[in-house]
Amino acid sequence: VKQFISDMSLAIVVILLAVFLAPKFIEKVNYALMKRPFLSSGIGILSFVLIPVLAILLLFTGFLTSLAVVLAVLYGLILAISLSIFSLAIAKSLADKWNVTSKGKLILFAFLSAVVLWIAKLVPILGTYVSLFIHVVGLGIFLTSFMKAKEKN
Repeated sequence: VKQFISDMSLAIVVILLAVFLAPKFIEKVNYALMKRPFLSSGIGILSFVLIPVLAILLLFTGFLTSLAVVLAVLYGLILAISLSIFSLAIAKSLADKWNVTSKGKLILFAFLSAVVLWIAKLVPILGTYVSLFIHVVGLGIFLTSFMKAKEKN
């Protein structure tokens, strides 16, 4: 129960910040999940493995130790919000599919998506894979959302 309250509190904060302060970020997150799922997943898998390795290598250089610590902290923060990012992407795609434009309903969809994903992580054996999937795809979606999309003319 304690972990649920903690995770959902973080999810609500991230969702509210995204909805009210960064609506374009939500569009980019949705684009990354719906239009570029393989790219997002690939970047997520590579980042999930390579960022910790890079941070450790930088740590041992001696003069780039500060950069290694910053990289590790950012990595941890992004993984912490990956559930929220993934649930935002799911919620935005559902809202678009059902022609919902209300911010309140988008927040509700995102929160309910976060709850469902969190519950799915509790399933014995399968929950580990669900958790890994959420973190990898959430990381990939987050990083892919900062890439510039090609305009089609």
